[in-house]
Amino acid sequence: MSVQFIGMIGHRLASEIIPATGPIFDKKYIADFAKAHEDAGFDRILVAYASDQPDAFLVTAHAGANTSRIHFLLAHRPRVCCPDPRGAQTGDP
Repeated sequence: MSVQFIGMIGHRLASEIIPATGPIFDKKYIADFAKAHEDAGFDRILVAYASDQPDAFLVTAHAGANTSRIHFLLAHRPRVCCPDPRGAQTGDP
């Protein structure tokens, strides 16, 4: 059994001690965050869903467009967000 390292990605710089600033969908932040995970050797990135955040499919798509090796996990809320095949197409065989 192998071990996989899973990180997480946000859509803009913000935390409990850093107030959110800038655009809600910060393309540079998302790309840099995803590349940092890939460069650090992570296997997957978890993209969360929340009603006050940008669509997780869009965050995942932008992060995926800026990386080459890492895989993504999309956390969705049952009965709130339905990950249909059109939204979840990844190109993975």
